[in-house]
Amino acid sequence: MTALDTSLQDGHARAAVSHPKLIIASFEPLDQSSHWLNELVSFKTEGSALEMSVAILALRSTDADVAASLSAQAVLSPLPALDVTDDNYVTELVAYSDAEHILEPLWARFEAEELTAQDLIYFPRGHPILIRGIGAWLARRPPTLRPSVFFRIIGDELTDLDTGRYRARAAFYRLACSDLRTRPGQERVFFLVNSKAKARTVSRVCRRRPFMMQHHFGRTFADLPNATPTTPAIYVHLNNRSGTLAENLSEIVQRVTRAEPTVRFLVKIPARFANSIARLKRKARSSVEIISHEQSIEDYFTNLTRASLVWLAYDAQPYRALTSGTFTEAASLGKPVVVPQDTWMAEKIAEGYGVGVMFNDSAVRTVADALLSAVRNPDLAAAARAIAPRLGVETVAAGSSKV
Repeated sequence: MTALDTSLQDGHARAAVSHPKLIIASFEPLDQSSHWLNELVSFKTEGSALEMSVAILALRSTDADVAASLSAQAVLSPLPALDVTDDNYVTELVAYSDAEHILEPLWARFEAEELTAQDLIYFPRGHPILIRGIGAWLARRPPTLRPSVFFRIIGDELTDLDTGRYRARAAFYRLACSDLRTRPGQERVFFLVNSKAKARTVSRVCRRRPFMMQHHFGRTFADLPNATPTTPAIYVHLNNRSGTLAENLSEIVQRVTRAEPTVRFLVKIPARFANSIARLKRKARSSVEIISHEQSIEDYFTNLTRASLVWLAYDAQPYRALTSGTFTEAASLGKPVVVPQDTWMAEKIAEGYGVGVMFNDSAVRTVADALLSAVRNPDLAAAARAIAPRLGVETVAAGSSKV
């Protein structure tokens, strides 16, 4: 059980006396197809089910309809990127040092909520300015008025996803955490991670014990169709980290359909891979349906249910640190998942939080063979459906999201 789980349960126990508050301050851009949005919807739903009063603060630039769907207040200004390089280190250090005043409106928002020690603040992503600032804010409040504060560390804050090496801005996290350790109330601040690799990195850089937080499976929509497709259908999820797999997509699809002509592909692919989309339409049009990259959450889940299995067409290296919301959502729907080996997703399958097949490189034959293995193994689908009901229940208070 994580520190966040414990705090949520403690808050539920006190709900008969007063409703604990959960304030979520999300500095990530939100849109209708974003896993960030899906995460916030889940927190709002589940916090309310625990009789918590949930308030969401979002960026001022958030679309009005998106903000309204969350009942969110679009009041936050963007934080400095702190995209540190050897050439701009001093400039970014000055920006970090001088940035404390930009958070005063946020602290004023928190104070207007009259938060106490029974309440929670959740930041879906860590940031050095926030970490240092929250320490200073907590220190100036009486102990009984210090809420618990949680930072989720995604993965690329501290390390380069392509190389696995520390990023230059990791030094700013070290500075922020060193400052935090000197502050009264620092014991109310918790770092959350959902992979062992990130836990090691946070411990080394921040010198602070992170708490493992299971990637959020959450609840899908109650009125989703639950029928198993009558013919094999593979939902293909590509993103900006798909690299070689996007280039090889049409060849992989053709190899699979030559071996199993009844297989269809539902392909969600970013517009940046226009050449791959064109090749796919030209060479495999009859077996492929291109799904818009911009989907509502309802459409996204509906399309997942149309598939008999889900292929996460990702390069492996970034996902040694990153997690995948699509993986957890597919698993929650009882879909077998085909994923790269030596990644967080493969680790979750080994731990029993999913069922699927791994591929160990991006070669056309390797990936096609993995897909065919999954298509031809009916036991995978049965096993995936068997574990799906418990996933949302076991992780319902854990929280997480988008990649």
